Amino acid sequence: MRTSVCFIVLVAFFSDVLAGAMREKIAKAITDCRKSNDLAPGEFLNMLRRKPCESDEGKCFVKCMAEELGFIKDNEYQIKSMEMVIHVLFKYDEGKRDHNKKMIQECVEEVKYDETCNSVHELYQCYFTKCEKHDHIYPMVDKLADNLETCGKEHKITTDDCLSMVNYEVPESQDGKCFMGCVMKKYETMGEDGKMAVDKQNELVDKYMKDGDKKESAKTAVKDCCDKANTHPDACAVAAQYAKCMKENAPDVELADMSIDS
Repeated sequence: MRTSVCFIVLVAFFSDVLAGAMREKIAKAITDCRKSNDLAPGEFLNMLRRKPCESDEGKCFVKCMAEELGFIKDNEYQIKSMEMVIHVLFKYDEGKRDHNKKMIQECVEEVKYDETCNSVHELYQCYFTKCEKHDHIYPMVDKLADNLETCGKEHKITTDDCLSMVNYEVPESQDGKCFMGCVMKKYETMGEDGKMAVDKQNELVDKYMKDGDKKESAKTAVKDCCDKANTHPDACAVAAQYAKCMKENAPDVELADMSIDS
């Protein structure tokens, strides 16, 4: 049992923003890289908080993810692939987009790739160090890490639970379902009464979705899934039903449809 396995995965799982090909690619990369790298407890939390990995397994996990996501190919950094991710993350903010691309260019020049896990980890650290003072996303990620850590201590989720969430499936264990409910409460998308909060969910849709048609479809799915989930008697069952319903009924939203720079 290792609760830290889930932390980085749940960034995507609880945001409901990484659907389609991008989501599947990230899920596959995490699953494959997790199998080949036995990370120490807390390593994922450190990654979320942009702290250096202490173990060789952690550094090699970073390298594995870079390879799986196309950032490394034929023993070379693929700057264009990195810039494509920056482009969709900061689609609506040209200034932040250009700044982040510049930081990538600088780090690729400073940290030469030598096929080792350490060199890729140094690139990873270089980028986040340079961007730390210029990116308002990080406080949001730090809050996520804090919430996941707290809920991970309260509910003893298993590796099977984690792998289910990697593949955007609802965990079968009661602790896994309660873990999801705990995180939802931290973000107030579930009330203290254990019921889904439609208004709070729609606030997130308005904040992060830019595509008008998909926004309305998402709101319809949110309303229907909240109503369906809220018929269950306890928070754990409500969380599980809501996640299952949204997976089945939410519109197919690619990262390019979202905006995290508003």
